[in-house]
Amino acid sequence: MALRIDVHNRLAGPFYLRLRGVHLVGVDAALAADAECSVSPGTTTGVVEGAVWVPATQMPAVRGVHVDAFAVPLSERGRAFYREFLLRQRPGDAAAIDAELAAYAAAPPCQVPPP
Repeated sequence: MALRIDVHNRLAGPFYLRLRGVHLVGVDAALAADAECSVSPGTTTGVVEGAVWVPATQMPAVRGVHVDAFAVPLSERGRAFYREFLLRQRPGDAAAIDAELAAYAAAPPCQVPPP
C-alpha cells in the first residue's frame, strides 16, 4: 500500500509542522518516514511518502491512517501566542522556550522526498 501525506496551509504565512509515527490503524504496519519542516501557504504534496506492506488478507482490517502531528504558526503573532501558552505551562523557562521557537522558525521548507 502506497501512502502520501499532502498538507494544505490556509494561513497567510508559514507554519512549522512535525509528523511522526505514521501507521495504519487495525493492522501492524508503520511507515518509516517522518517530517519536520515549515509549510508555506497553499498545498504541499508528498510531505511524507512511502509504502507499507500489508497482506491482502489483512486489507479489510485497515480502518485508517494515524499520524502524530504537531504544528505552530510561524507568524510573529502566532509565535507570540504559542510562547505565552508555553510560559503558562513552564514559568521561568523563557530562554528554553525562545530557543525552541527559534528552532521551529529555522526549520527547512517541506520538500517532496526523493524517490
